[in-house]
Order: sequence, then C-alpha cells, then structure tokens
Amino acid sequence: MKNFVPYLRSHFSTTLTDITADFKSNAAPQAEPGDIILYDWGQGEGISHATFIVDLAPGDYPEVAEWGQYNQIEGISKIFPRSSTYEKRGWTWSAVHNEWLQKEFPHVKAYLLHINGGFLVPSF
Repeated sequence: MKNFVPYLRSHFSTTLTDITADFKSNAAPQAEPGDIILYDWGQGEGISHATFIVDLAPGDYPEVAEWGQYNQIEGISKIFPRSSTYEKRGWTWSAVHNEWLQKEFPHVKAYLLHINGGFLVPSF
C-alpha cells in the first residue's frame, strides 16, 4: 500500500479528501462508485487498506468491496480460509468483526481518492 497512492497520484489527476469526520454520520456525499476509500487504522502503520466504492445506499452511504475478504474459489479456501463471506459492505462496517470500524479502531482515519475524468496517454 506504501506505493499505491503515490503511484496513482503521480500518474493520474486525483482528488484526495479526508473523510474521517464522515464516520459520525456514515454518509460521504462526495463519494461516487469507482472511488477508492483508503484506511489508516490509527495504529502507526499509515494508510494500509483500500476499498472500492461499488454502490451508494440511501443516505449517501457508500458500499465497498475489497480484495482479501471474499474467496469464491473453494479449493483455495482450504489453504486461505475465508475471513468473511460478504461481497460488499458499508464503508464504516466491519463484516469480519460485526462491528463499526470506528468502535473497533477508535483512531481510524479514512480518505476518499477520486480519479478525475480523462485518460492517460503514455509517453514512449
């Protein structure tokens, strides 16, 4: 995760917004499907988790999906057990621990990364 955000920000036009205060209402009105929510669990590790917004529930509540939480391939699940079976979750909810993230991680911070319109033209 250390290089992910700097890479995106150096190769694409992005907007990074601190949405930590939005934990109080669960709403993130500026969020759109396709945006990325970045989490810093507040334990000194910095940003270490990313989710993609896949939908907006009523009340501007982003629903997210992420790598590593859902394993659809049964053979692999014997080697790497499922940590949860959800396909998407609310951005402030831990489906693994069945708890609000801000309760589980009292110092959690969240950032909304939006990739602005347009496209990248590679240079050779």
